Parts: sequence; structure tokens; C-alpha cells
Amino acid sequence: MKKLSVIIAQVFLIASVCSAQVSDNFSDGDFINDPEWALSIPDSWVVQDGTLRSNLSVANTVFYITTPSAKATNAQWEFWVNLQFNTSNANFVDVFLIVDQSNLLSTTLNGYFVRIGGTPDDVSLYKIVNGTSTMLINGVDGVTNSSTLRIKVVRDADNLWTLQRDATGGVSYFTEGTVTDNTFSSSQFFGIRVQQSTASFFNRHFFDDIYAGEIIMDTEPPVLQQVTVVSQNQLQLVFNEALEVTSAQAITHYLASNGLGNPASAILQPDEKTVLLTFAQNFQNGVTTQLTVSNVTDVSGNGIAESTTPFTFYFFAPVSAKDIILTEIFADPTPQIGLPDAEFVELYNRSAGPIDLAGWKFTDGSSTATLPTRVILPGQYLILTANANATLYNTFGNVLGAANFPTLNNAGEALMLRAPNNHLIDSVNFNLSWYADEDKQAGGWTLELIDVNNICGEENNWTASEATTGGTPGAVNSVNTNKPDLTGPRLLAVAVVTDSELLLTFDKKLEKPITAQLFSILPDVSILSVQLVVPSLRQVKLLLSGNVQPKQLYTLTIAGLRDCAGNEIQPAHNQKVFALPEVAEPGDVLLNEILFNPRPGGVDFVELVNVSDKYINLKNWSLANFADNSITNSRIVTSGDYILPPASYVVVTSNG
Repeated sequence: MKKLSVIIAQVFLIASVCSAQVSDNFSDGDFINDPEWALSIPDSWVVQDGTLRSNLSVANTVFYITTPSAKATNAQWEFWVNLQFNTSNANFVDVFLIVDQSNLLSTTLNGYFVRIGGTPDDVSLYKIVNGTSTMLINGVDGVTNSSTLRIKVVRDADNLWTLQRDATGGVSYFTEGTVTDNTFSSSQFFGIRVQQSTASFFNRHFFDDIYAGEIIMDTEPPVLQQVTVVSQNQLQLVFNEALEVTSAQAITHYLASNGLGNPASAILQPDEKTVLLTFAQNFQNGVTTQLTVSNVTDVSGNGIAESTTPFTFYFFAPVSAKDIILTEIFADPTPQIGLPDAEFVELYNRSAGPIDLAGWKFTDGSSTATLPTRVILPGQYLILTANANATLYNTFGNVLGAANFPTLNNAGEALMLRAPNNHLIDSVNFNLSWYADEDKQAGGWTLELIDVNNICGEENNWTASEATTGGTPGAVNSVNTNKPDLTGPRLLAVAVVTDSELLLTFDKKLEKPITAQLFSILPDVSILSVQLVVPSLRQVKLLLSGNVQPKQLYTLTIAGLRDCAGNEIQPAHNQKVFALPEVAEPGDVLLNEILFNPRPGGVDFVELVNVSDKYINLKNWSLANFADNSITNSRIVTSGDYILPPASYVVVTSNG
């Protein structure tokens, strides 16, 4: 008899424990067993894909589901809810944590429940006494529309209630509020009551991971989730849970490298998960710093494992021309020597600060790539290529893929790099002669900039790569030496475009600004304005306020003009004569001498003479054979401007 009594007592104890605690994730596919749920209306709930779902298609109705639950004090309740509609005063859910009856429509209910939705679309805690509800914790409005939330309620031994919600999967709870209340200290059931109106709300209430039982003690330490640079001496640290104030605000718990040391202050923010650190010294621009955090504890006393997180402060100063330069060009990847079969250009930051390339444009004049955000540090190289080819260069160095990357012309073209304000930062007008190597210019080899500090040198500062792979993308060029530009620009030609416009051509890129005061013309002609021609930067247009006259020889003189390296034009190269060309009439220019049978080693030539009083431009003139009233073997004398003055001679030959 004694043995039987013990067995019966054990059975009652087990039954009591089972009814006291609820834990159901519906993975068994039903709500019939372990625990058993009761429905107010048959078939009003179903388990779908391991989740409890409402299943009642009746408008303007209230229905519920309950299960025995005796846990009422020193307890914790949790559940996952997904309401796939916008809540309102006619469409909301009440989750009863403690209630004395299974009939959730009774007018004499006593207990506590969480309301999800209602007019304010919030998550709030209520007490219900004999059917009359009173709000205990008023949650933040506007959080329940079409939302997925985890709700957690804790009632501790002192009857302090804490209501929390989380939309991140249960790792970052927001505290809606706390309240102390001990009106009810016993429970019979846990339940869910739904109020719905029209068809658009049918079958859209989902619940899972329901728990009612002992308080689950927090044994996990806090985790530093994010470090954000707020200013030149402030960091914002975000942890995954609420922190204990004293440990969070102890400056000795934070240590930064690069000589920064401990912050001057550490302030825990109102959300209890964010700490603002302020340092006495400013962060170094573009330099990565290591932040070590230790001994910070959560509200449960769990201390963080010491962790180190890098951060970098960037101050982006206004950019100037040549802060970023083009240092390598791969226009013809075929045949492959060792590089991927993909075009690229290489950029180099020669400035003293980091630069964000967001919104910059790289163009060849016909196609333009707008660059995404990418910080390029001082002294850093960056491979710029098409999006589809970016992964091909990952092993070579820093790579940035760009949409609409221009197809580079194998024979050469003008390439331009512009800042977001359309300011020209760098340009290169390359051609095959820059290789100085007929084999390498046929493909597979890059063009490399020789001296990154010679920002104006073009053909004299570029050459074919000497790397065995065919190029050095993302790294210092294989041909890398000092080749400073120490000579001033040279005036090569003056072309008369119209009687009031001149086009000057120089051997080098010029420095802005260029003003009319740098130029003078004799006999005197006033200069109205000047314009530097982009992208070459080697030509200048002069707009005259008066007109140059025919049959008059003029002299243009330049003083104070500088190339982009700052070298000033010298007297030996600063002057040219020019005249307004006139249309030639038959007999103005004669064939004056012909060599058609040269000695061995010699070459044919034809001499022309201008017997008129005009200045005549030989641009696009031709020489040809004339036999049997037909012209053959026509050859253009020159495709550029060439002024033949009166009473002047010129020799035309295949080899000068």
C-alpha cells in the first residue's frame, strides 16, 4: 500500500509539472498532443508547415484557442507571431498569458494578456479583472502592420513585468516598458484570441515557438555587433542586448590603437545597447585603428569576451586635378601573355588623403562608366574594369568593377577621369607609338606610366610594361623611375581657323588658368578671350576682337604661359608667325623642280613654289600622276595646316 501511494504521488507530480509549463513549436504537425489545445470553433485553427495558423473564414467574429497552463509567477512567456495584414480596432490579437477560464469570450475573465494591434497598431500589456481590461504597459505605436515579431514577457519574483518585442529573430529585443502588478498569482490556461472583420484578414494569423514557464536565465555574454565612426573623435558601438550601466560606461573597458588609448568618455544611450565613445585625440585620416572591448557586461552580469574590431576614419577633402591619375592601360589583351583576357585601366591616389570615387566618371568620349562607392587611400592603386571582369583581377590587387566600362581602342584614344562635379581630374590621349616596341604594341602588354610624380608627361612618360606577365595591375609599375618634367612648353603651330579665331598647338599639357594677357599679336590685334581645349589640354583657342587681314604676316608672342608641371615657356619656343590663308587660283603654286630618278640611296621629290602674293594653306592638297587624261596614284601632301607664304618654296618627298 505504501509503494502504491508513492507511485500515485509521482503520477500527480508529473501531471502538475506538465500542466504548469507550455512549450510548443508545432513541429509534430498538430495541436492535439503535448500540449493539447482546445478550439472555440471546430476547424478554426490548423497547423501549416510547422506553424499554427487561423483557419476561420467568418467576418466580424471572435475565436480562440487555449491550452492548460498553471505558470503565473516568477515566469516567462514567449511566442512568435506573424500578422499578414494591417491591424486595426476590428482586427487584432490578444495573447492570454494568465487566465482563469478556457472560455476567452467570458465576461468574467481574470488574468493578463498582450494585445497585438488595435487602433494604435502597438504591442501592449493588459490586465483583465471580471471582464474589464486595463492597460499596464503602453507599447510604441505603429509597429504591428504586416509584421513578424517575437514577443517576450517576464514576471520576476518581485512581480515586476517586462514587455519586449523583437523584429530581428529574437536577438535584439526592444523593451516596451515595465510595470509592477500582483493582482493575480495563479493561472489555469494560456490562450490566443483573434478578432477579425472581413475576408482580407482571413487565415492570416500565424503563431509559433510558444513558451510559458520558468524564467530562462541569460547566460550568454553581450556581442559587439557594429562599430560606426560618428566623427573625427567619436565611435558608436552597438551591442546585441541591454548592458549594465557601470560596466558600459567604464572608459578602461575600451582601448584604441595608434596611440589613442582609452576614450575620454563612454556614454550608454537610452536604448541600453548603444555606447558612444569620445576620444581626446582625433583619429588619423584613412588609417585603420583597432578597438579592443573587454569586461562590458549585460544586465544579467554576463561579461563580454575580449574582442578587437577595426575601424577607419575618412575625411574627404575637395579633390584637385591629378589627385587621382591613370597609371596603366590595357587596351589590347590579345594575344594573352599572362594577364586575364580583359581590358582595364589602373588608378593611383597621389594625394595626401583618402578619396571616395562614388559618382566619378571614366569615359572615352563615347561610353561613360559612373563609379560606385570605393575609398582609395593615399598611395594606393586600384584596378578599374568592367563588372563582368572584376573577379578575374581579384588576385592582382584592389579591384573595382564598373557598369558601362568603355571598350578601349587598341590603337589609342583619349581617356578621361572626372569628379562628380564634372571637374576633369586626369586625362590620357594615348596611341601605339607610346609603346616604343612594335612587338608589344601588337597586344597582350600594358602601357605603364613611368613616373607618377610627373603629372604632365605623356608620350615621354609612358612605355610598354616590362613585367613577364605583360603588366602590373594593382601594383607599382615594372618601369618605375623618376622622370621629372623640367622643360617649358613649346608652341608648335598657329592655325587661322577664321579671320577672328586662332588655334594654337603646344607639345605639352598646359596649366590653368590661361588668360588673354599671356598673348600678344603684331601688327596689333586685340584678343577677346582664350579657351583651353579639352581633353588634350595641348591646344588653346584665341578669339580675336578684330580681324586678321589677308596678305599680312603676323607674329604671335607668348609670355608667362606654363605647362601643367609649372614650367614656364621659354623665348626660344614662344613665338610663331602666321597669316590668313587665301584660296589659291590656278597658277598661284607651281611645280618648280622634280627628282624622278635619284642616285642609289636617294629619294624622289617635288618642289613647289608660291608665285602669288597670297598666304596659301596646303592642307589636304594632293600630288598625283596624270596620263592619258586620267589622274592616278593620288597622294595627300599634308593632312595638317601648312601655310606656304608668297615667294616661298617647299619640297614634298617620301623621306625628308
